[in-house]
Amino acid sequence: MENVFLNFVKILKYFTPKSYLDIGAYTGRTLTDVLSILPSIETGEMIEASRQQEEALKYIESITGFKYQIEVLSDSVKEVDFYTMGDGKNSTGTGNSYYQENTPHFKNAIIEKRITNTLDNI
Repeated sequence: MENVFLNFVKILKYFTPKSYLDIGAYTGRTLTDVLSILPSIETGEMIEASRQQEEALKYIESITGFKYQIEVLSDSVKEVDFYTMGDGKNSTGTGNSYYQENTPHFKNAIIEKRITNTLDNI
């Protein structure tokens, strides 16, 4: 478990969260950590832009019941260039985005056209 989640127990002093939204869920792995720390969570959703993570998210959905969506979020619906680190199928990078990172990892990025959505819409 990542140390950042250890601070979540402090939340319980102030309120009891019932839902959880993970934007940029990547593989969804952190959801299981959050559920172990905050057992009051009843519903939640994972949103991830990288299609490469869909199998991992399906697995997390199957064991938690929390739904996932593959969506590129933005402030409006529009077409963008989406930069994928690696070969586009086996990317291990968490930096896939429509903002291209200025790092060597994205030197040979796969660029695909994607339509964004807003959080309000979904």
